[in-house]
Amino acid sequence: MKKYLNLLLLTVCVNIILAPSSYGQIDGKMLFTQNCTACHTIGSGQLVGPDLIGVNDKYEEEWLLKFIRSSQALVTAGDERAVAVFQQFSMIPMPDQPFDDEEIRAMLAHIESYDDQSNETVITSENATQDTEEAKIIAPEDANTNWLSGNNPYILIIFGLEFMLIAVLITIAIVLIGINYPILKTHVI
Repeated sequence: MKKYLNLLLLTVCVNIILAPSSYGQIDGKMLFTQNCTACHTIGSGQLVGPDLIGVNDKYEEEWLLKFIRSSQALVTAGDERAVAVFQQFSMIPMPDQPFDDEEIRAMLAHIESYDDQSNETVITSENATQDTEEAKIIAPEDANTNWLSGNNPYILIIFGLEFMLIAVLITIAIVLIGINYPILKTHVI
């Protein structure tokens, strides 16, 4: 019995250690889509709030972290840039956001990647090379940075390890239950 409990404890510890590496990346695109698109666009014009194209170039990151978390705290404190944005958009306050710094940085990275995509080079049929019959759009490489997109060669290893750990935990649980319930023990062991 002690052997099984030690194995269970080891499995749980390994799972806890591996879990942050497999789930640790924050999806800035998803956070932005779920929380910001009702009021903001990236490159499609203003809505209730400003169009965020180029926001990373316009303001420094530390200011953006504070503003996104609580724009009204900056307005109340008299921050000139925050007051200017507030007045420019009909004095409609942006609600305080519960995001931590890493989540905001992930959304800012998504906005910046969108900025990069807007800088695509368009080759028209007039200036295309002789070999090209149609116009082409050359997009920035690796625009999709989602860790599940297939660009991560370790994702199958991570999921495989997680699957094995879950299988071991289930097996141990069945064995431990089988010790107390002889009918399960005869079928499992």
